[in-house]
Amino acid sequence: MKAILGIVVVIAVVIVLYLFAPQIFPWNRTQALNVPENHLAYRSAAYGFSFAYPEEYEALEYTEENVAIGRSTPQGFDALVEVRLMQSTDGVTYTNYEDFLYERARLACAADGPNESISCTTVQREEAFENESGLTGTLFYLEEVHTNLTDNSITTSVEGPFLAFNLSANAPEDQFMALIIHPPVTLSPETVNTDLIRSIANSVVADQVR
Repeated sequence: MKAILGIVVVIAVVIVLYLFAPQIFPWNRTQALNVPENHLAYRSAAYGFSFAYPEEYEALEYTEENVAIGRSTPQGFDALVEVRLMQSTDGVTYTNYEDFLYERARLACAADGPNESISCTTVQREEAFENESGLTGTLFYLEEVHTNLTDNSITTSVEGPFLAFNLSANAPEDQFMALIIHPPVTLSPETVNTDLIRSIANSVVADQVR
């Protein structure tokens, strides 16, 4: 009788673990990436996120935290989308995730050239969204300020879209982490491929590793 009872208990435990393992062990959750026809997959083994992109483009991994989607040219690489994993560091304190996210997005937006300096300031638009894997994120735009270094004249435009996912569950304790998908700062607003940016963000899946 004890042997039968023991077997029943083991079977019950197995069933519970099968049904509820993602809730019991959330740090071990892995999602399958949906790769549509004529698309390729990129996966970050270091940070546990994946996304799909059209096969007509290439993925160039500058670092494990910075991947560009675009095309190779005789002059180099023509990036159309940047996928960046950004994480807060020791010694830098943010009040909340939103403060961290917008500060890091502004840093990603900054660029200096011989004749012009580019910086991003205020959030112009913000809304929540959910992609096809069920990940929720934030869609926003930033005001972009162009300063002519020759005559100090200033013009403004809107930079974006930025589509960001909060991956702070995968960061060390008391730190923030975000996956941000956005156009390169060097692209003018009329040349931004918004559909490509949105399609990549819509495909993103992320493992919760702790």
